[in-house]
Amino acid sequence: MHNLKRFLFLISIGANIYFIAQTRTQKIDQKPSWHPFELNPNLTLKSLVDEGYKFGAMPCGQVQYFKTIGDTTIQYELDIDCHSYNKKFKWLHEMLGMGSRYSDKEISKDDPFYPFDYQHIKNCYQGINLRFFYFKMDEPNREEIVKFTENKNCQIVFENWNEDGSGAIRVYNRKNRLHFHCTITEESFFDGRKEESYWQFFIASEMPFLDTKRMRFEEERKKSRDEYWEW
Repeated sequence: MHNLKRFLFLISIGANIYFIAQTRTQKIDQKPSWHPFELNPNLTLKSLVDEGYKFGAMPCGQVQYFKTIGDTTIQYELDIDCHSYNKKFKWLHEMLGMGSRYSDKEISKDDPFYPFDYQHIKNCYQGINLRFFYFKMDEPNREEIVKFTENKNCQIVFENWNEDGSGAIRVYNRKNRLHFHCTITEESFFDGRKEESYWQFFIASEMPFLDTKRMRFEEERKKSRDEYWEW
């Protein structure tokens, strides 16, 4: 009996060591998906840059990185935050730029991490607020859109169409259990010589947190931010 207990004890230790080793060697997937109805919440600025995404705009201070292939563009809104939030808000602290995501170093626009100094922000919080996925269409065609979603193993659970062909749909991905709000609109742009119009399929998505550890981290971070700003 003593030998059996010892044997089972050694087996238990061995299994635990193997499990820990496997956990440590598992690499977190940080690659951005090109699938219109799949989102990866583990993205970072570096993982986007490694896949060819580049700075494209900064509306209201919200940094956007883009990648375009053919008529399809994916756009991510980044959240880079270097604040520690371990103290109360102080005007002097903010005026001196402490905790700023930008360094004093001048960054070349050819730098793939522009407008950031990567060495300055590499240890800061790096998250993704939103993803925008859009592509051009010849014309709005409900049957083609239904076929498009079904080919992606998804289904339309809500749709609202206008007489001119524009509309809005909600798509459900059975695999990841996420919903996606999509719009079909006619857009126009001016190329410097003439104005041209085209139809666009547009998906706007908030980045989800799909595991409990990440959700707890984000909740604690929000609590620290609220206490810092006294919200």
